[in-house]
Amino acid sequence: MNYFSLLGLGNLCTLIVNRGTLRRGSFLVSGLCWCRVRTMNDEFGTSVDSAGPSMPVQISGWRDLLPPPGELALEVQTQQMAERAVAIRMDKKNETESLRAMEAVEEKRSEFRERYETARKEKIAKGQLELSVSYQINDELRKDQKTRAKPPRLSLILKCDVEGTLQAIKTVLDSYNANDQVQLDIVSTGVGSLNESELELAAETKAHIFCFNNNASQRLSMMAKDLKVPLHQFNVIYSLVAHLKALLTERIPAVTERRLVAEGTVLAEYRIPDGLQKKQPVAGLRVDWGKMERDNTIWRFTRQKKMVKEREGNAKSAANLRGQKQSEEEAGAKEPELVTVTLYEGKIQSMQREKLAVTSASVEMNIGVTVEDKNIRYKEDDHVEVFEDVQLMQQLNWTPPGF
Repeated sequence: MNYFSLLGLGNLCTLIVNRGTLRRGSFLVSGLCWCRVRTMNDEFGTSVDSAGPSMPVQISGWRDLLPPPGELALEVQTQQMAERAVAIRMDKKNETESLRAMEAVEEKRSEFRERYETARKEKIAKGQLELSVSYQINDELRKDQKTRAKPPRLSLILKCDVEGTLQAIKTVLDSYNANDQVQLDIVSTGVGSLNESELELAAETKAHIFCFNNNASQRLSMMAKDLKVPLHQFNVIYSLVAHLKALLTERIPAVTERRLVAEGTVLAEYRIPDGLQKKQPVAGLRVDWGKMERDNTIWRFTRQKKMVKEREGNAKSAANLRGQKQSEEEAGAKEPELVTVTLYEGKIQSMQREKLAVTSASVEMNIGVTVEDKNIRYKEDDHVEVFEDVQLMQQLNWTPPGF
C-alpha cells in the first residue's frame, strides 16, 4: 500500500495480507525487490509475530529497492529462491527495454533509407553520381537537428513523505503534455528526508527541489542556499501544482507583437545641411492619431501610387491567332490602380518641433522627422505609421486532471 524510510529501520513497507499467514522471518518477492521480514507492526504500531488475511502490517527488511504501491508480494521458502525470482524478472525487464531500443534504432534506419532512396532517384534523374547521396542525407539530418529549436527546460527533483503521496504527484506529472513549450525533466524522485547527495545532484543538473510533507532540516536549507539550489516545500498538493505551473510558464519565451500606436500625414519635405556637403531630407508631418514616440518605435512611410494593370481578354488571344489587328477595347484595356508602396520602415534619427528636439508628439502637432537613409524623399500626403513591439507572455498548454 505504501512505503517510506525511517531512521534506524531503513526502508519500511505497509501491506495487507490477502491469503495465508505472514510471519516474521518470511521471505517476500515483490516486483524487482525482495525482503526478509525483520520487524512487523500492526496498525496501532504494536509489534506482532504474524498477520492473517485482511490485516494491515508495516514491515522492514527490504533490500536495496522498494516495491511500488499496488504491487503483489509473494512469499517464497528461501533467500536463494527470492534472489533467483528477482534476477529472472530483471532479465525480462532488460530484454523488454532492449527490444524497445532496437525498435527505435530500426525506425531511424527506415527513415534514413527512405530519404536515401528519394535522394538517389533525384540524383539519377539529374545524371549525377550516387557516391555523395549518403553524405547528403547525413548532412541534411545534421542540419535538421541543429535547426530544430530546443524548448527551454525545467529540471525537478521530487521528495515526498510516503510512497502513496509520491505516486499521486507522479500521476499528475505523467499527464504533462506541453514539452513543445517547456520540457519538464524529472531528475529523480524519492521517499524520505532530503539528503546531501540530492542537493549536489540538483546543483549539478540545475534542478529545483520540491519537498512535500517532509521539510528539509535547517542545515540542508543553508546548504541549498549556498549551492544556489531552489528549494520549495509544500504541504498541499494544489499549491505544489500551481507553483510548478508558474515556474513552467515563466520559462516560455515571450511572443513579440507589433502594435500600431500612431498615424500621421506628411505635409511637405524640407532639406537641411547635414555638415557633410549634403542635404538631409526632413519629413514635415502632422500627427493625426495617437502619440508618436522617437525612441523604441518602428516608423513606416508609405505612398499611394498609380500602377497600370492589364486585363487580358479573349479578343486579344483571338487577334494573336489570326494575326490581325484588333482594337484596344477588344484586346484588353489598361487601367490605373492605386497601390501602397513602402518608402521606409525602421527607426528614426531625430524628431523636432519648432526647431527644438523632442521625444514625442501628440495629435495635431506638426513635427520634423529624419531617418538615416538620406536617399528617402518625401511628398505631400505620404502616410506615416508608428508601431511598437510588445512582448506578450504565453500561457502553458497543460491542465492536470482535477486541477
